Amino acid sequence: MIATGTLAFEAGLLDGVVASLAGASATGLLEALVAAELPARDLASAKGLDPEAVERVLSVLAELGVAGRRGECWVAGPLLRPLETDSPGGLTGTLELWRGVADYLRTGRHLTWSSGATAEREACYRDAVGRLGRYFERAAAELAERAGPAREILDVGAGSGVWSLEMARRDPGTRVAGLDLPEVCPAFLGRARTLGLGDRVHALAGSYHEVPLETGRFDRIVVANVLRLEPPQAARALLRRLRIALADRGTLVVVDVPDSGPPTRALARAVYRLHLALRSDAGGPHPEERIIGWLAEAGLARVERIDLASAPLGEAAWIARRSASPPP
Repeated sequence: MIATGTLAFEAGLLDGVVASLAGASATGLLEALVAAELPARDLASAKGLDPEAVERVLSVLAELGVAGRRGECWVAGPLLRPLETDSPGGLTGTLELWRGVADYLRTGRHLTWSSGATAEREACYRDAVGRLGRYFERAAAELAERAGPAREILDVGAGSGVWSLEMARRDPGTRVAGLDLPEVCPAFLGRARTLGLGDRVHALAGSYHEVPLETGRFDRIVVANVLRLEPPQAARALLRRLRIALADRGTLVVVDVPDSGPPTRALARAVYRLHLALRSDAGGPHPEERIIGWLAEAGLARVERIDLASAPLGEAAWIARRSASPPP
């Protein structure tokens, strides 16, 4: 059993860590670390801060891996740099979101930019999908390996197309239609060109709730990281709608964050739920049994779950096959 005094000491350390991170965020010190390699006095001058205070706070951040030193200069550490290069909103967008926690605690108000009106979603994802593509590359490769080949793929809410294009990259006969909002589609087409797949893809621009779909056209439909942005009724209706576009013996692949999983990912799941609540007033991770139930209602059965070991949040994939009879 841990002594009470030790617990108090650890709690005090946590207070200091939280205060240092919050202070560096509020004053712009974290952004300054990413922007340039400078001595503490120059970082302080750039942000109108006290040089000695900056040195002491950076010393704490260095122990966390948030900051580092190169000679006299302070640099972004290994935990900070990826927030700029890989986080969907970049460092500034990430910090702005988390700065909303205090207001969320006081009011329960959501920012709603990922579940709001079409224009709001478009603006949100237009600039984020490229980074999201890099974020999920390893998981997409893992899923493509396990899901096997498909000839005609519809990628719903495609974004950068990281999931479907990885499948196409492995099979020269695969063609992909990426369905997403008009301002997001260029990211999908751009990634396809970069991968040498430009002649095997096309974009369907519009809302995935409204774009007309050809009956029985696709032998695979991918719905990756979409359902959690939708309230239950909309997510359920979307799966029923997509079923008509699926060919006989076709498969529908859902990728999402499960409501439960390995204890080692518990903290990541809790933080993500908070992250999603800050930016959405409608969605949230749906229970696995609910997703499977929706698939069954849509006439999709024989559901296989694939846990993606390389997925950042422990995402899972559910692969369901079209049944012979239509849904009631």
